[in-house]
Amino acid sequence: MRVEEVLAAAGLNIRGHTIPPQRIRVLCPNCGRTSGADGLRHAETGGQTNHDCPHCAATVLTVRPAPGKGGYQLKDWIVVPVAGMSVDVPGADEPV
Repeated sequence: MRVEEVLAAAGLNIRGHTIPPQRIRVLCPNCGRTSGADGLRHAETGGQTNHDCPHCAATVLTVRPAPGKGGYQLKDWIVVPVAGMSVDVPGADEPV
């Protein structure tokens, strides 16, 4: 399950519309670059999806079934950003 699918399944949206993956910004702990979820590489193993940096291939975010420790539980899933995640909301001064 990709991070944008988890956010949609949890009912999170921007002004009534699903959050586009390019608006989900994830920071890489290895190279320090920020990428949109649409640019991340995805690999699923045993129900867990790793989202990897397109620049250095480090894992930047993991999605796994709930329950579990760490991260953010959104309904049946846990989203674990390794270094940071935000959503670029139109009209907001800063990503949230």
